[in-house]
Amino acid sequence: MFLRALGIWLLLLIVAVLNGAIREVLITPRFGEQAGHIESTANLVRSNYSGYLLLNLVDWTQGQTRGFGGRNSVASPHRRL
Repeated sequence: MFLRALGIWLLLLIVAVLNGAIREVLITPRFGEQAGHIESTANLVRSNYSGYLLLNLVDWTQGQTRGFGGRNSVASPHRRL
């Protein structure tokens, strides 16, 4: 469990550093400092949420999607109890 958490943390660290590099090279020169930070934050949130959905909506052991509303759905965690 610890190694999985460490791996996810390291992946998020890499994504955040790449996001910062993209912001400095592409976004800030075009839109300015404040708008660059806002857009960069939105991009980071989108990428992290997309990764979360990818990891949680796909049942990697069965090769099927879980979807929303099913027995193992992300939308209904209370059903797992």
